Amino acid sequence: LGDVYKRQFQGRADDTTWQYDAETGKPSWHTDQSFRSPRPLASAMYCLETPGDGVGQTVFCSTVAACEDLPARIRSRLAKLRAAHSYEQLSASFQRFAGGTAKTLSGARKEALYHLVEDGALYLAPHAISEVVDETGKEIAASELVDALAAWCTRPEYVHAHAWEPGDIVVWNNLRTMHAATGVPESAAKRRMWRTTALPRGGGAEADATVSVRASEARAVATAALERSGSSRPQASAAADAFAQAEIDGRAAHGLR
Repeated sequence: LGDVYKRQFQGRADDTTWQYDAETGKPSWHTDQSFRSPRPLASAMYCLETPGDGVGQTVFCSTVAACEDLPARIRSRLAKLRAAHSYEQLSASFQRFAGGTAKTLSGARKEALYHLVEDGALYLAPHAISEVVDETGKEIAASELVDALAAWCTRPEYVHAHAWEPGDIVVWNNLRTMHAATGVPESAAKRRMWRTTALPRGGGAEADATVSVRASEARAVATAALERSGSSRPQASAAADAFAQAEIDGRAAHGLR
C-alpha cells in the first residue's frame, strides 16, 4: 500500500471520520514497532472471519502522498529533523488515552532515532514519539509538530478504509504508510485475523533486543490466544509450540537474542 499512487489511494474528500485527533489520540494511527532497531519494513494481515458490513475496518494512510503535498520549504525543514521512538512513550500514551497500565520492556533500548522524512515519505508513529531534535541535537516542541503532521497525513484524501472479507490479505510498507484499527463492538460477530511483521534481512550492528520474549512466554500467550479463538487445547498447544520456535528462529536470523 505504501507505493500506491495517491490518486488511487484517495478516500472520500468530505469524510474526516478517520483523521487523527490529538485530544483523544484516536484513531490510534501508527507504523508497526517504530521503537525497534532495526524497524520492521512491512506487515501483513489475513482475514479468516469478519462481522462484515464494514465492522472492524483497518484504515491506512499514504505518508508518501501527504509528504508530496507539503510545501517544499516545510519538507526541506522536516528532512533535517529526527524523532525519538520509544516503547516507554508508547506505553505512556496507551495509559493516557486508553487507561491502560504503563509498562517497560526488559532489554529494550531507550529509544530509536529516525528522520521524520525519508525517501519522500513522512515516518510517524504519534503515540511512540517522545521527542524531536534538529540537526544540532537541540530538542524542539515534539508533541505539537507530531500531532499536526499526524492530522495532515490522515486527511481524507490520503486515507483508504479497508472493509475486510474472509480471504483478504493486505501487505503494507511500514516506512511509507500509517494504519489504525477502527474497533469491533462486543455485540458484533467474531473477527479473526492473522498478522505478521517483517524485519530487514539480518540484524547487523543495529540489532537490539527491544522485544525480549522468552519461548515460555511466547508459548503461553499463543496458547491462550488460540484457545480463545476456538481451537482445542491440543491444537492450541501444538500451534503454540510452532509459534515459540518461530519466534526463536526469527530472532536468531536477525541477530536478536
